[in-house]
Amino acid sequence: MTTWHKGREAVVERMKSDHTPLAPLIHSLCDGAHSPSRVNGAAVFPGGVVDMAPTAFLHNLKHNEVMHQYNIFLAGTTDNVPHVPDEKTAVVVDLGHGCYAITVHHGFMEIPNVPAILELAQKQMPDWRYEPADTSFFLARDTIMATGASKAMPLWREKLFAFLARNAAQAAEYYSLPANRVVEMGSQINL
Repeated sequence: MTTWHKGREAVVERMKSDHTPLAPLIHSLCDGAHSPSRVNGAAVFPGGVVDMAPTAFLHNLKHNEVMHQYNIFLAGTTDNVPHVPDEKTAVVVDLGHGCYAITVHHGFMEIPNVPAILELAQKQMPDWRYEPADTSFFLARDTIMATGASKAMPLWREKLFAFLARNAAQAAEYYSLPANRVVEMGSQINL
């Protein structure tokens, strides 16, 4: 358990050090002369770090050179309570240009259900309605590499964490996402 917890902390720290702040990136993309093409529908990026651009979003921009009409960035936090009431589950921040950052609060006894969270969050987004057929979910499929460079864990624990991460539940299943609406973008994280 401690290896998993320390490993997740190390991954989050690595993501924070490697990624771009979300709001400035959205504004530079949408206000600039070379804005990416916009396509219909909504793109949801679950599992991110609060205020950071998700890896899957960056890969989608790099490889497909498009942004959806609506882009929703979900970052979750587990509160120290068994259950969080529905009215406190989603905190929405409008980033402009059809982009929203949602901080999701759930209790330690709850498993996040992203479609249900979107149903709750749409009440705070006046110009968007959750339509399952028009929504794609973009996930980062992270491959953890033990390098021995981590100050948080010795190499043997990094290798154990990498093994545990390979055998963990798939994100699409964990978030209760419809399988036919999921796009996975791969990346490698060196600990």
